[in-house]
Amino acid sequence: MGTNTPGRMERAPACRHGVERLYPLWETRQPYTVPYALRRHHPVSGQDESEEIVETRHRAADQRAQTVHEMIGGETALARLVETFYDIIETDPEGASIHALHLKGFGLAHVRQAQFEFLSGFFGGPHYYLERMGHANLRTMHAHIGIGPAEVEAWLTCMRKAIAQLGYDADVAATLMRHFTRSAQALRNTA
Repeated sequence: MGTNTPGRMERAPACRHGVERLYPLWETRQPYTVPYALRRHHPVSGQDESEEIVETRHRAADQRAQTVHEMIGGETALARLVETFYDIIETDPEGASIHALHLKGFGLAHVRQAQFEFLSGFFGGPHYYLERMGHANLRTMHAHIGIGPAEVEAWLTCMRKAIAQLGYDADVAATLMRHFTRSAQALRNTA
């Protein structure tokens, strides 16, 4: 298979959608055997502790591998987040500018479902939006509207309120906002 060196890539099996991915070798979950020279033996019993070390590494890898989609509770929780967010957009004065942008674009009829579909794939769940639309490019989706710093901040404020309203723990809320902030800032297309 090769050594786990940076820069080496390995083809992962296709996902259920038939998409193959390339992963750096050091991120794959290949069975790992500790070379004899590196094995650790208990000083008193002389038992090999290497397998316990490997198992600990695999547990840590499993914990890192949890997707944001799983972290928030799957599709039901994601749907609740999207619904709460758009309820805020439509009723909170801070969401008025975002609400107006949707009215300039394709309207509000499809936006809740489209955002749910996009975020599902974006957060590591099923890629509904990609399957339906053939792409999941945020900039392409928003190219028809002007997005400046005020719109970015209004969107993020409404999302913070939705996350707070749903009571996510601090780590999950921070992870969500990190993803949302990076994406929202990337969509700025006006000064």
